[in-house]
Amino acid sequence: AWVNYVNLATARSFKRANEVGVRKVVGAFKGQLISQFLTESFILNIIAAVLAIAAVRLLWNPFSELTGWNIPLDFILQRDFWLLVLILFTIGAVLSGFYPAIILSSFKPVSVLKGKVMRSSGGSYIRKGLVVFQFVASVFLISGSLIVFQQLNYMKNKDLGADISQTLIIKGPRVIDSLFAQNTEALKTEVLRIAGVKGISVSSSIPGEENYWTRGIRRLSGGPEAPNVVTHMSVDHEHVPQYEIKVLAGRNFDKKFPGDDKRLMINESLSKELQFKNPQEAMGAMVVDGRDTMEIVGVLQDYHQMSLKAKVIPVVFRLREQGSFLSLKLETENYRDVIDAVKRPWETFFPGNPLDYFFLDQFFNRQYERDDRFGEVFTIFTVLAIFIASLGLLGLASFMTLQRTREIGIRKVLGSSVSGIVVLLSKGFMQPVLMAIVIA
Repeated sequence: AWVNYVNLATARSFKRANEVGVRKVVGAFKGQLISQFLTESFILNIIAAVLAIAAVRLLWNPFSELTGWNIPLDFILQRDFWLLVLILFTIGAVLSGFYPAIILSSFKPVSVLKGKVMRSSGGSYIRKGLVVFQFVASVFLISGSLIVFQQLNYMKNKDLGADISQTLIIKGPRVIDSLFAQNTEALKTEVLRIAGVKGISVSSSIPGEENYWTRGIRRLSGGPEAPNVVTHMSVDHEHVPQYEIKVLAGRNFDKKFPGDDKRLMINESLSKELQFKNPQEAMGAMVVDGRDTMEIVGVLQDYHQMSLKAKVIPVVFRLREQGSFLSLKLETENYRDVIDAVKRPWETFFPGNPLDYFFLDQFFNRQYERDDRFGEVFTIFTVLAIFIASLGLLGLASFMTLQRTREIGIRKVLGSSVSGIVVLLSKGFMQPVLMAIVIA
């Protein structure tokens, strides 16, 4: 906006040349003229500042809702806020007003009153340079917006290594007793009979939830001497196939193999940390997990437990037929009927516990809420920046076209077409815009 003011004020300076000439003839000094033009800049900046603060007050609530930042409204009354406004106002008034004031006050009265105001090429280059600067900022912001949205789209649609689509999560009961494991198994059997339910599994954690169960693990022989403190997760027999997690080596927990509760699986990252050359080498290896000595029966491909911004962490999978979450894989869009059908066995096996449920993909994508909001805010200010830059370009183009009215008339008389004149006038602005795109 300051660039617009400088460009338009200097472009209009030739219209005010006679005013400056007359003022100088009647005794005005250069310093007085500079003060006059700076005062004009200050008045415009004061009006802008008042309107801006009014806009801030009016848009405070919707902007707070958009960003999720609960900034108290009394922030406007704080000294720091007004200090910032004063600094911006002073810089804007001086920067935007100084150059036009110098240009306008430098006209020679004799030349001006004879109608011989010279248009310097230097001023034209400065105006074009400022246009380049504006569009560098605009194209930079456009690129930034596109990158933000492409990144968000990539994170939301990239294969996580685990299938979380069409998955309804039911939180485990808050009140449990000695029959918890038995009741969980019975509930799973009943739920599988419900139309629209393709599968059900139980686990201590789900994708998108921070896992805080950690223990030290080390190889019984070979590998690092110090135990690796890693995340642990309990799963049932159905968890890995239901989430379509790839088994790189060995096998999943299987009811055909009794004693799997004394065995474990690890993911690919942990296999590397335990210094196995490849997943196959880990098969049958004995590890000390906490106080238990256990055999590795499978290595799972890494999958994203948390958002793609977080590194995949080493994980130990233990077999346990109970957990904090029940994952229902649905094969129907009519989830309401499924929920109603689940309520009956739920109330039978876990009376007094509310049925708390949510969809896993929505739960997982909540990690990107801040990024979504950032993208929306970034886009708003990008559009605003482009709009302001375009206003400046439009004003400058209109003024330059008015200056060349006689030339355009002569060209049309000599047979130039409208499209030819548009191309001729556009050339002067396309060059700085193209240059800005390259720089940005």
